[in-house]
Amino acid sequence: SPPRRKLSNLGFGADLDAAGLEDHEEQALSTFAQDALVLARAARSRGVEAGEATPSRRRGWVELGMELEAAGLTDDEEAALSCYARDARAAARLLRAREAFGNALGLEHPGEASPGH
Repeated sequence: SPPRRKLSNLGFGADLDAAGLEDHEEQALSTFAQDALVLARAARSRGVEAGEATPSRRRGWVELGMELEAAGLTDDEEAALSCYARDARAAARLLRAREAFGNALGLEHPGEASPGH
């Protein structure tokens, strides 16, 4: 079997924090994802860098979500995913849509396309 990924709430939160989500995007996240984001921000504010939360290694959650999104899962297969995997997939969808929207508008930074700007 393939090697298992070691992912943490802190790593997932670091992925989300690095994405520079707008308030309305954060509100669309599950409570688990919001909690992970709060954890990562608290750790960052205290200068704590741990494991996959460091910039060079933190992409695991987004990569997992992108792989799940690309897999073309059926509804039954998606329902069988853990809540963590579903959250990773939802975050990947949000980030992909955000990037596509920014590209369609010709923006360098997808956050520029938020309703508040």
